[in-house]
Amino acid sequence: MLEEDKEFYALIGENIRRVREEANLKQEAFANMFGLSRASIVNIEKGRQNPSLYFVVKIAVTLNIKIEKILGSTYSVNDNAPDDGLSHSFERKISQLQTDQFRNPETINKLRSFLIENISK
Repeated sequence: MLEEDKEFYALIGENIRRVREEANLKQEAFANMFGLSRASIVNIEKGRQNPSLYFVVKIAVTLNIKIEKILGSTYSVNDNAPDDGLSHSFERKISQLQTDQFRNPETINKLRSFLIENISK
């Protein structure tokens, strides 16, 4: 795994932990909400396991928060975003959806629009 990918997932993990704690949820309860094990949540929060984009979106929808609280404001995909290398990593992750878990182009486009709309605000 590339170093920028490790940083990307570590930041997402930290942010997932933060939003979980802000919602006053223990790891076990949080895991149960999403059909995961507590061990998976621990690994995601520590950046040892990569959360799927579906999981990240599901957290945002379930907790009624903007997805940028999880992805971080540095992951804006608009042209005015700071070029820290990590925003390119996020855009690359979106592009990988086509070959990964979402093979339906319509689903990919809907997710991309949702993410861009929520991150660019």
